[in-house]
Amino acid sequence: MNDELDIKRLRLLENAIMNYSCGIVSLEERVLSMLGEEQLLSHTTKSLLEDIAIYFRDIKFFIKIDD
Repeated sequence: MNDELDIKRLRLLENAIMNYSCGIVSLEERVLSMLGEEQLLSHTTKSLLEDIAIYFRDIKFFIKIDD
């Protein structure tokens, strides 16, 4: 994958967590909710949200955050 694209995705993720969430659990719930409306999403947006949801799931597991 393109390194610049990976860096951009990580910056977007960091910005979302820092500025637009009430924590990782809340933000993960919002992402999953948006994925439930997948017919309204472009392929690129859906793919990005799926990546973010997986990332949040893995981070929560690694740092042992319970829902």
